[in-house]
Amino acid sequence: VGNSAIGAFTLDVSPSAVSVNKGGSTSAFISIARSGGFTGEVAVTITGFPGGVFATVAPGSISGGFGIITILVDNTIAAGSYTATVQAQGDNVAPQSASLTVMVIPAIRAEMAGAR
Repeated sequence: VGNSAIGAFTLDVSPSAVSVNKGGSTSAFISIARSGGFTGEVAVTITGFPGGVFATVAPGSISGGFGIITILVDNTIAAGSYTATVQAQGDNVAPQSASLTVMVIPAIRAEMAGAR
């Protein structure tokens, strides 16, 4: 009788928006907070960035409380804002998701900022 799922977790991506120069890299942090007796690993994936914006999660399966997303931006990607979905899934608990936005700065603006 009752729900077979035990516990839950919450997913937080911080910051939820990052800026990066064309050809550069940056990172964001993943925080997993478990509750209600859930102690399992949480698998994290990212989908939705266009070609030229590459994101990796380490570790891909989080057993502790934290992970890191490394974002690499190709020189060929157009400047602009790109949003992807960070998805987290654990066994017998509801999946969670969050958005991550990457704002790609044009090369000329990046050069001007460095000259100041």
